[in-house]
Amino acid sequence: MSIPLKFLDRIYVVFVLSLASSAFISIFVNIDSPKLTSPVTTIAWLFIYIVTVLRLMARKEQIPAAIKGSRTLFLLLGLCFISFLWSVDASATLRSSTSLAMTTLIGLDFKLRYSLEEMVRLTGYTLLGLIVIGLPFDLFLHIIPNNDFDPSTWHGVFGTKNDLGRLIVLAVALFFCLPIKSKVSKFFFICVTYAMLYRVHSTGALVNCTVILGTLLACIPLRWTAKARTLTLIILPILVAAVAYFGITHLAEVTTSVGKDPSLTGRTVLWRMAFRSIRQRPILGYGYSAFWGRQQQLAWRIREAAGWLTAPHSHSGYIEILLGLGVVGFVALLALYFHLGRKAYFYAIQNRTNLANWPVLYLTFFIFYQFTEASLVSPNSIFWILFANLSFQFATVPATQRTPLEDPVQQALVSA
Repeated sequence: MSIPLKFLDRIYVVFVLSLASSAFISIFVNIDSPKLTSPVTTIAWLFIYIVTVLRLMARKEQIPAAIKGSRTLFLLLGLCFISFLWSVDASATLRSSTSLAMTTLIGLDFKLRYSLEEMVRLTGYTLLGLIVIGLPFDLFLHIIPNNDFDPSTWHGVFGTKNDLGRLIVLAVALFFCLPIKSKVSKFFFICVTYAMLYRVHSTGALVNCTVILGTLLACIPLRWTAKARTLTLIILPILVAAVAYFGITHLAEVTTSVGKDPSLTGRTVLWRMAFRSIRQRPILGYGYSAFWGRQQQLAWRIREAAGWLTAPHSHSGYIEILLGLGVVGFVALLALYFHLGRKAYFYAIQNRTNLANWPVLYLTFFIFYQFTEASLVSPNSIFWILFANLSFQFATVPATQRTPLEDPVQQALVSA
């Protein structure tokens, strides 16, 4: 009996997304190493790169339009590549930039073959499968290496609790983009999610899950009248800024109240020391993915000062961008955020399906997780694949289909 090609195609996508999520990676490589590579994963990614190129060649006539509409994305990629000119480790920068470019092409390949709805479904099935498969490993098997300080935390098929927590939060965003109308099912899903996150012991995941649900609620008035949208987009930033200011100025009290270390498990020390290095090379940084190499003295001094000799990075995506590409790279990332955020806003207000929430929810997820986790602008990562795919999904949408000038906020966004 022959296997349908469409089925094999879907299996391939699930395989790529699973590998990119770092599932089972701790079996092959120490999760604390700066580069999560092993002969097995290297061969797997080489195979995926070759398949991606072959698949793109089959649809090469569609590529120029997608690339043309993603200039800000390629601006950031270009900065990553040319940073080898001033990098403290040019070979590492070139290797990582090449892998990042290939990961971007995977996002392009998926865009050319699957609609936004299909990508949401395939990603959702993949994450749900990985999370469910991880339950027996947490409850009974205990054979997946756990690299957390607390061995009692749940980590599923991943090396750390934060990896599992991050994907659970992403699964929440995906769930609320599916055509599910039952309020009971949604409430049950939320309860199960928070119960799992409690066992994962990831405060960051709990906070970000709440942020995702808050963003989902904020999307509702965007589909009301123009005045409601304007009021929401005025009040929401003020509210977020107020909460952020309170959290920053009362960090010790907030973290202690939830039973966490005020240093965020050593992160604040890493951040403080990293900013000293950023001030030495603020404009262009040290080269993409070059700063934390094992031979870099500045990185070792930070690790020693923080008492965290195995720290693979600063645990902040924005600090990583500043270290690698300086202020120039940071501005390029903000420009990319604004470019996609503007399109996601128009997509959300003009479509009344659950799917229309995905671009806004994923950008929110991407932006907020960058504060306390490693940079999501990373090669061979499910987060960058989905980010690039979202950029390409929007690339070929005519502006006239997403910019009805019916209120001042929209006019300002269009003119920008």
